[in-house]
Formats: sequence, C-alpha cells, structure tokens
Amino acid sequence: MSYELCVLVSLADALRRREIYVAGAVRWRNPEADLPVDFEDNRDVHYHDLRQPLDAGEFIAGLKELMRQRTAELAKAIEKNRSGGVKLKTVRGEPRWHVPELGKLPVPPTGRHYTPRSPAAGARSIRWTSSKRPTTTPASLMRFLPWPPARRRRGG
Repeated sequence: MSYELCVLVSLADALRRREIYVAGAVRWRNPEADLPVDFEDNRDVHYHDLRQPLDAGEFIAGLKELMRQRTAELAKAIEKNRSGGVKLKTVRGEPRWHVPELGKLPVPPTGRHYTPRSPAAGARSIRWTSSKRPTTTPASLMRFLPWPPARRRRGG
C-alpha cells in the first residue's frame, strides 16, 4: 500500500510540474498544445511579445543580476533590522538563512466568499497556506479513489 501511495504522490507531482501529461485531458493536457501553432516559425515575435531574450545565456545572466540586486537589498534590510525577522546565521561554519514562522495567515480577499464546509458533510475542506504549491499527501490523493469502497458479497 505504501508503495502505491508513493507512486501516486510522484505522479501527482509530475503532473503538476507538467513533466507528464494525460492524453485527452483538459487540465493535464500536453503543454506543447498551449503554444501557438506558429510558435517555431515566429519564435522571435513571440519572445518579443513576452519581453524575453532569444538567447538562453542572456536570460540566465539577467536572472543572476536580479538575484544579486535582491540579495544586496536583503543584506541592507538585515543591517537596518527591517528584514521581517530574516537573519543570516552560521551553522557548522556555513552560512544559513533563518526565516521565522509566519503563523496563521489571513484569508485572502479573493477567497472571502468561500465557506469551508465540514469534511463530514462530504465536501473537501479549504486550507489556506502560505505556499502557492499545494501540498501532496496520501490523504489528498484519497479523493481520486472510489469511496466508499464497494462491499464484497459473502458466500454464494
């Protein structure tokens, strides 16, 4: 049973990252289908519309520069004690980031009209998390299984 759950968790993660797809599905379709039909022919036009460089090296260099800028801004915020509790600590001689617990987050304004129902009423409960990526647990995969399980007939 645990092996099957591990496989289901891995499949769910791969679907979410769009490493695999389900033929004929809408939500989990082939990511290539999301591209315009003429993408390869007009790649430069589409990259221009997205405001992205055609060269991957140039794109990565831009990301590195942005990371350097943001790290420098964070270092200044830590010096001025305005980092929201984020600190740089040394553990076994290596620098480590320490980010404090956020605690309970408020319900986002876009979700105020949702009313969480009791799981006993047959509905999924709504859980607000600080992460954009939903957590995959064996319990979250149970919704894909037929429930309640069919009863077996005895005797005959």
